[in-house]
Amino acid sequence: MQQWYELLSKIEIYQYEVDEPQEIWTETDWLEFESENNLILPASYKNFCQVFGTIELNKAQIICCPNVKFYQKNIAIIKDELEYQIKLGIINSPESMLELLDSGFVFGYTSRAHIYLWDMRTYSKSDLSCDIYFLGLDEYPLVLYPMGRNFFEFIHDFCLGAKYHKHLPQHLRPRRSRPWVGSRFIISDLWLK
Repeated sequence: MQQWYELLSKIEIYQYEVDEPQEIWTETDWLEFESENNLILPASYKNFCQVFGTIELNKAQIICCPNVKFYQKNIAIIKDELEYQIKLGIINSPESMLELLDSGFVFGYTSRAHIYLWDMRTYSKSDLSCDIYFLGLDEYPLVLYPMGRNFFEFIHDFCLGAKYHKHLPQHLRPRRSRPWVGSRFIISDLWLK
């Protein structure tokens, strides 16, 4: 969890008022959520939510603490788009994507109709993680981009733009910004350093 606290110290955090604040998750919250939903989520993601809660990074990427309705709604949206593209003949063999969506857990999105999800089929006790995928809903045809398994690297390198992912098309890469900026969705009007 130390790496998340170190990253937190390097991000300018803006807090602003929202109708439904997103709290910081506790170990008890995780145990209840995973038990109720028959899931085991990556350890690094749990630590992230315990330090940051739901947060917007670089003014465009929202990383969410778990919300079953949120991930189910987003999986349904992706499946609808996939079905539409299949009917149009844009996608010919959607089996692997459908399998991933059936086991996927959406944990984030961007202001540009991009979605981040875990492939829960790939959870491993050896690294306590799952494969991470990036999906651009504005892509024709829909393409799932593998983003690795290390959630810290995904946040640091990709979301905050510390390194580019060369396998992503240029228009899908997040902008680099310094200083790194995060916005917490809690009730407050304070600006934290």
